[in-house]
Amino acid sequence: MKENILSLVDTIKDLKKCSISEALEMLMCIKIFMEKGLITHLEDVPEYVLIKISDNILKALEEVDYHDILSVYKWELAKTLKKFETEEL
Repeated sequence: MKENILSLVDTIKDLKKCSISEALEMLMCIKIFMEKGLITHLEDVPEYVLIKISDNILKALEEVDYHDILSVYKWELAKTLKKFETEEL
């Protein structure tokens, strides 16, 4: 499951030219909208979230649980924090 989420993150990151954290946050927002029934088709994606995504991303995101996305987000944050801890300031 983590690989699927990271694949979605890479796709969004490449399209949006953003960080991993921003891509994960975007995935979480889209997933919440999908779970509430506010997004069912690509045309339903709010303008501020629209990133030239395809229906394939929405279909892949349907198969992913929100809590799995959150787990990957926490994992990425922990990895980033560990990186900062090991660097000399």
